[in-house]
Amino acid sequence: MLHKTKGIFFQKINYSESSLIVKIYTHRFGLQSYLLKGARKKKSHTQVNVLQHLALLDMEVYHRGNANLQKIKEFSVSRHFKEIPYNVRKSAISMFINEVLLKSIKEEEANASLFRFLENAILLLDVTQEKVVNFHLIFLIQLTRYLGFYPHNNFSEATPYFDMNEGHFISSLKHPQVMDESKSKWLSQLIKVSLENRNQIQIPHEQQTGIMEKILEYYTLHLPGFTKVKSMDVLRTVFL
Repeated sequence: MLHKTKGIFFQKINYSESSLIVKIYTHRFGLQSYLLKGARKKKSHTQVNVLQHLALLDMEVYHRGNANLQKIKEFSVSRHFKEIPYNVRKSAISMFINEVLLKSIKEEEANASLFRFLENAILLLDVTQEKVVNFHLIFLIQLTRYLGFYPHNNFSEATPYFDMNEGHFISSLKHPQVMDESKSKWLSQLIKVSLENRNQIQIPHEQQTGIMEKILEYYTLHLPGFTKVKSMDVLRTVFL
């Protein structure tokens, strides 16, 4: 059956000599893999070049519930990015977010709230004229709402350490999966702000990478199979 749906492009993989498999997070069906036959041929009419990190798509797809590979009738970009492909920092953040989503989202079922969050975050990253230095950190925290391990922000003088196993703040450094007091304090501040208000806090440059590493460690503890995010090195470079 043919369906119309929005989609967010995640990944393309070469398949045979002339085709592609593309992974797209869809509004109607969650994460799906689609076969694009002949897409790599020189005379192909498929617009493969528009499939960039986090591209927002309008799609017509054939969907069978028991199929590992679905088929696309046609697709087009619903919103052409103005800055993400051309702004070094925004491009690095989009690459990082794309990789995190690939490692985090596995569900082949609709989640309208998650799709709306991702779509709004991507659009905000593209159009914002304010600094984006905290964007990826707040995105990582906000994403955990939809993945099921959003941290409880009970930070206080009595509970100044974040326990990554339990997802809340505790009174002492009682095991290796507890953040130190400095990183815990900044995490508490990051939990409080939205992507739109990200510049209300100013994290010292020397702390940013360490906080990002700890948040990704938090992901590793709560998402089976979540592996190292390689594009983190790119972020380190562009935000030096």
